[in-house]
Amino acid sequence: MSAKSTTPSFVLELALRVDSLDDRILWRKLEFGRQLYNATLNTAFGLAAQMKQTKAWRETAAMPKASDRNARFREIRKIWRLTEYGFHEIIKEHREASGRKAEIGINEAQKLATACFRAVERWLLHLGGRPRFKSARRGLHSLEGKTNKTGLKWKADEWCLDWCGRKYRALQNQRDDYIREALADPTDPAKQKRVKYVRLLHRRIEGRRRWFIQLVLEGLPPVKRIPAPKSIEMSIDPGISTMTCLSTDGFAEKFALASKCAWHRKEVRRLQRKLDRSLRATNPQNFNDDGTVKPGPKAWKFSKRYEALCGELAEMHRRAAATRVNEHNETIGLLLSHAGTFRVESNNFKAFQKGRYGRSQGLHAPGQFIEMLQRKAESAGSRVIKMDARKLKPSQHDPLTGEDRKKELWERRHRLGSTNEYIDRDFLACLNLLYADAEKQSRDPQALRAGLDAVKPLLRNAGIVVEGKPRRELTEREFRKFLRRGCAPRSVGAVRSKSCRNASDVRSAEDKTGAGLKSLQCSKPRQFIDRVA
Repeated sequence: MSAKSTTPSFVLELALRVDSLDDRILWRKLEFGRQLYNATLNTAFGLAAQMKQTKAWRETAAMPKASDRNARFREIRKIWRLTEYGFHEIIKEHREASGRKAEIGINEAQKLATACFRAVERWLLHLGGRPRFKSARRGLHSLEGKTNKTGLKWKADEWCLDWCGRKYRALQNQRDDYIREALADPTDPAKQKRVKYVRLLHRRIEGRRRWFIQLVLEGLPPVKRIPAPKSIEMSIDPGISTMTCLSTDGFAEKFALASKCAWHRKEVRRLQRKLDRSLRATNPQNFNDDGTVKPGPKAWKFSKRYEALCGELAEMHRRAAATRVNEHNETIGLLLSHAGTFRVESNNFKAFQKGRYGRSQGLHAPGQFIEMLQRKAESAGSRVIKMDARKLKPSQHDPLTGEDRKKELWERRHRLGSTNEYIDRDFLACLNLLYADAEKQSRDPQALRAGLDAVKPLLRNAGIVVEGKPRRELTEREFRKFLRRGCAPRSVGAVRSKSCRNASDVRSAEDKTGAGLKSLQCSKPRQFIDRVA
């Protein structure tokens, strides 16, 4: 037998324009859906309890595990209506008995019954815990239909959601390029893609309910960025809070990892101080006069204010984590459009986490960035090569002399040979990784020297390679200050707004070869405008 073919689908989310009256109406419908779900779940628990007390169930449970035993279990569950279609009948009875069946269509009710059945089935098969009732405080967060013909209907010509005789207009501009391409049929752009079904959901944003719809469309989503071919290589020097990149197609940049997450550090510290004060006020017997905690076992009491502050702190960490993942995705999408082969210096981020960089690791998550890059590169047909940092020593090796020189952590510039030219330390590591032998995990001095000669004018123009005064003309303090000043990282938003490619994002036939660096479009960092000469 041939496998059943499934049509791919994707989700397009749009925000709805909802006034106060419509907000109350939609919330009343979700509240009715929550009550139907809880009523169906309560009925299912009662039927399951009665079913397990029958003689047929006990005899079947005593049988050895085999296909006949499973078949008998299915027959007994069918008799007691503990199947998907049985749940459809149960929720239909509750819907008709409520006298409010006009508020929610039968399709939306059946989808709720299907979700309830899956939870109960996992519990009956000992694959999950006992299903929970939907609480009134949180409510039901979404409703969805089965088709786009009845119930929740999306009207593309009117750009609105039609449900139970009321229409809710979408806020997004229908002339947006991505939305227009996502809704258009690829075979005939004049037609719309088929909408399988519509999902209505709500989220609380800044204390207010915001309503959204998710259109489950048939087909594949449009590609925002075209992945680069594997012939274009890029080296990445990962840091705790930055990622430095250098590719063969003329892209060089130092990214600040999760730069948008720094806003919550002061707020987290403020909440932690509030928690500490509340804990000390509630449990004065557990602290000494100097403020230290008394040794030995203790009983702690937590006030309602303390529990509310814990909820605020958890929500703040959740928002920061979501922002961090979103920014990582933006950075990785930009990198995939510039290169198809990535050479990444291998680092043990767990070891960094156990040392002095634990807080910075939690804020920027460089290990998560590398894992996401590997997964997305594999999905896009690209590849990631791990380079052995112990053998190559990319931040210590001098391309001109071939010698290795250890540096202090504060030294952000490396002197090239006996010249007065200094290169940023992170870009030096990228240069050594880019022109190393990836198969043997060894250095290639000839390729490294040729690559440095080719890219040095471009690196000098971008401010990555600078000229310094002779050592004898500078005091020790001036020289150390000069070495401390490396290239400043930029956020991915700043890099995307100022394109680092040529005139456009479209590659020409010459760019696909990846023969070498052609043009470096990075803007010169601010600290290199007044060059030390």
